[in-house]
Amino acid sequence: MQKQKQNLKVSDHIYSVVQNHFKESEIQNSLIDSYYKARPKSYPVVFRQLFVLSKYSRQLFHVFSLLIALSFGFNLVQWLFVQMGVPSVHYIIPLTVAVLILGLFERFQDVCLDIYFTMYFQTKKHSPTLLTLSAFFSIISIVSSVYSAKELSQFSNYSYAFVALSFVVELMIIGTSYFIHSYHHRSALTVNLISDLYSQNNSVATDNNSRPKTNDLAAPKQAKKINSILFTNSVQTADAAKKTDLKVWRKTEVKNNRSKYKNRLKEKETSSRKVQYYFFDAMYKNWSNLQQNNIIPVIPLQVRKDFYKTKNIDTIKAYINK
Repeated sequence: MQKQKQNLKVSDHIYSVVQNHFKESEIQNSLIDSYYKARPKSYPVVFRQLFVLSKYSRQLFHVFSLLIALSFGFNLVQWLFVQMGVPSVHYIIPLTVAVLILGLFERFQDVCLDIYFTMYFQTKKHSPTLLTLSAFFSIISIVSSVYSAKELSQFSNYSYAFVALSFVVELMIIGTSYFIHSYHHRSALTVNLISDLYSQNNSVATDNNSRPKTNDLAAPKQAKKINSILFTNSVQTADAAKKTDLKVWRKTEVKNNRSKYKNRLKEKETSSRKVQYYFFDAMYKNWSNLQQNNIIPVIPLQVRKDFYKTKNIDTIKAYINK
């Protein structure tokens, strides 16, 4: 029972409740196991199995795509040999060359998709160069696979099935790449959310002990509060930050405040409204230079007034980066 307790990492409180109310060890094991499986979980926990499956199946789809396109590659290499005047060689040679070329193109497709999705989830912007390269190698892979599928269909009555299969394989390569990066991004946001929540409650000490530890009685209360925020439902993700009391702004909130004070200024000009509108207008226009992970900490009123006096965006940057 002690081993299972450590493996499942359930709290001492839950463990003691089960142990005190149920004496049979088998029932205790079953209850703790059920508690662990049924309790609300965050996005990284819920989707971890799908992430692992996508991570390894993506490579299998690349191999499958290469095998499907092998007929196209083999015919292309043979045609190139004839055009270059290469004498007749054993079929193993053009087959080997075809495997190397197709493998190189599959690798290029994989790398381009990886970089493209990495940049997209970090910046929420599409890189034209990466998008073009990813599309180029994906189109080559699709064309070669469809060509080979039609070649293979000559030996079968299921020509459309082979073509459809080649399309499905290519779509799965793109889809699994997207999900893998989506999982990494959402998991990172979840960790950041947990870190921010614990920082606000001063319940976790850093490695250098820069924050004080709470006592053993306070820690479960803080953890319970954080759990209630994080795990409202079984697939709660880092997007829950929008619903928590974190002191941060997103671009939409800055835009809304900008519009609000603009309308108020039209109704009546006051020095306070001028300061607020000027501040939020500058924040909105300089969002890409100020944001960190698509958020900005709430700027105190005094800093906004200082910025209005200096008209220097570095006043805001200094507060954000302090």
